[in-house]
Amino acid sequence: MSTNVFSKLRLLKLLKRDSEAIVLELPPNYLVASNALGSDGISRRRYVAIVRVDDEDVRGRPEDILRRASAKAGISVGDAVFLLTSADIERNVFVATLDHPKRIEIVMSASFDNPACVDVDKVYRPLGSSTMNIVALVNEGLTPSGLLDLYRLVVEVKSVTVASLLLRCRSSPMGTTTDAIAVVAPIGKAQCAGILTDVGNALAKALRKLIVDAYRRMRTISTALGDVIGLSLEQLVELALRVYREAPIPGVSEDEIRRELAEVLRELLSDPNVWSFVIAARELDNHGYMGTLWRLSRDEFLADSARIVADEILGIALSSYAHGSRALFALFWVETIKKRLLNEVSELPMFEDDVASALIASALSIVYSNRLREVGNEL
Repeated sequence: MSTNVFSKLRLLKLLKRDSEAIVLELPPNYLVASNALGSDGISRRRYVAIVRVDDEDVRGRPEDILRRASAKAGISVGDAVFLLTSADIERNVFVATLDHPKRIEIVMSASFDNPACVDVDKVYRPLGSSTMNIVALVNEGLTPSGLLDLYRLVVEVKSVTVASLLLRCRSSPMGTTTDAIAVVAPIGKAQCAGILTDVGNALAKALRKLIVDAYRRMRTISTALGDVIGLSLEQLVELALRVYREAPIPGVSEDEIRRELAEVLRELLSDPNVWSFVIAARELDNHGYMGTLWRLSRDEFLADSARIVADEILGIALSSYAHGSRALFALFWVETIKKRLLNEVSELPMFEDDVASALIASALSIVYSNRLREVGNEL
């Protein structure tokens, strides 16, 4: 990350930026509302610091963690709010600014690797480090309740945007496990800063764009696929190879087939229509987990009710789009051996397992067809 990204800031002043900490000085007479370490909820602070920490840094009493964070940032404990992160703050920090209708400045450190949702598998209680840190400043005079309204807005926008990214969690993600937020504004008379205010609306749009842009920069097609259906492109290739070994092509090395499967899957996943099927499956599974698929209870969904055929239809539609009738026959083949050879697919939720099968079947179908075409050209 270049320090030039901070050159867009006018009200937040960059005092320090290295691999250990980013320290931002706040304008005079601004209030901070935050859930971060060193905050009293709403307080006056001179600085906001984003500090990189590891597991050792966040062990022990809160006051000891705060002391270590302040030492890394080079500022006094009582002068700052400290947002802790395990992310690489030299590379994964993003800045957005705009001047309509008021000056707005956002600094965010991001990592998307510890998603949180209502259906997390376990509950634990460490103090922890944050994976998404958001500092949002607006040059709009707010009362303390107005500042809390702005804090609420940032939380809501972050949550709904992360939900749209479909980070891998048991249901719709709402953020990452230890997110921290600091909102900053001067003392004033405005009691509202929500989505229907000019400043709140502008901030919401800027923050949504910043999070999506950060995700696109930090994710590859393969890791994004892993987010959505729990299997990366590389994993799909290896699963497809298990099926291929049931009917290998004589005289062709497995490494060649592996490369061809990877190329075909990359080509398929360059198509937004294919992504539409994949995302539809994940969204339907999220609704199943939430119990919001009408006339289907959550328990029926978790039991993969036999009366639901829409999942198979989704897989059929994807296969048909990808490679026509040939892929449909390949899908039938994959489905008949899935429980024997493809446990990783069988264990996926109701809809995701069918689109994963369809991707595997389509890739195999295309590879076999290409090889048959080569044989035909030699005759």
